[in-house]
Amino acid sequence: MKSFRDKRRDGRPHPAKSGAGQPRPPENRSAVKPDARPREQHNVKADSQPAPKSAPRNLARREGALPAEHLPLVLEVAPNADYALLDSGAGQKLEQYGPYRIVRPEGQAIWQKALPARDWERADAIFTGDTDEEGIGRWRFPKTPLG
Repeated sequence: MKSFRDKRRDGRPHPAKSGAGQPRPPENRSAVKPDARPREQHNVKADSQPAPKSAPRNLARREGALPAEHLPLVLEVAPNADYALLDSGAGQKLEQYGPYRIVRPEGQAIWQKALPARDWERADAIFTGDTDEEGIGRWRFPKTPLG
C-alpha cells in the first residue's frame, strides 16, 4: 500500500484543476514561526550536580601460572554390536542395547517416525517419565507379565 502524501505540502508544482487559475507558488518554508508555547527554564540546583568521579583503579597483571584448562567431557556412542539407534521421531527414539529394544524421549526428534508402528511396539522397555520433576523416571515393560 502506498503511503498517503499530502499534495499541498510536498513542495512540487501540481497541474491546475479544470477552471482554476495559475498554480500558486510553493510556500516559503524558511520563514521562522514564532514558538507558540513558552519553553521551560531549566534551573539547575546545587544538589542535583553529579558526584565527582573517583580516581581510576590501577589494574596490575598478576604473576604466576594460569590454572589448568578443563574441557567438558562429551559422551559419544559409536555404532557397534551393543548399541544402535534404530529410529527416532515424534519426540521419541527407538534404541537397541544388545538384545533389548527401548523407547526413550528425545526432544530434538521433531520429525515423523520412519519405521512402522509394529517395530516400535516390539520394544522391551518404554520410558514413560515421572510425575514429579526430580524423580528418577518410570519404565514400562510391555513384554513382562503383570504380577
